[in-house]
Amino acid sequence: SASAVNINDGGIELNGDLNTRDVTLANGGSLLVVGNTTVTNVLTLTDGTVQIDGPLSIGNDLVITSGDLIANGTFVLTDDLTLEAGTTLSFLDQTATFNSQITNNGGVFISNSSSTLNILGTGIFGTMAFESGSELGTFVLDRPTTGTLVTLNSPVTVTETFDLLNGGFLNTSGLDFTSGATV
Repeated sequence: SASAVNINDGGIELNGDLNTRDVTLANGGSLLVVGNTTVTNVLTLTDGTVQIDGPLSIGNDLVITSGDLIANGTFVLTDDLTLEAGTTLSFLDQTATFNSQITNNGGVFISNSSSTLNILGTGIFGTMAFESGSELGTFVLDRPTTGTLVTLNSPVTVTETFDLLNGGFLNTSGLDFTSGATV
């Protein structure tokens, strides 16, 4: 069984991998991840902030029940993402890649015109929402599965490229493109 790293009402700086460790932040705890880091088990934010200042790969679930994940480096999630009400996953000027599904109960993505969102893998991704005013430089959907795989439930503006390579996309509100964007 995996050992755990629990951060409760304090902070820690990590420069390296957390292989075979569940990581939990609670009571306003903070985790600063520097360098190229891999988390092979579950990363759970029950109340805290994770700031990534280098590439991060999470091989299992990411659960954010209260708090924020700020990706200042490339971010890859291999398994499921859960965002509860009031939570954020920020990837300003970065690339975020999701290879599984999202359970979104009111959380939002924060991105800008230099951000790239890749939704890869197979199966239904789920419903995503963005913070008001968010943009995406590039959006890529490449899931060779039939049906509606990604639902957008908020406004977002694509400034450069919108690539629907495989899979169905449902826009329920607010997808926009800047002049010159490629679809």
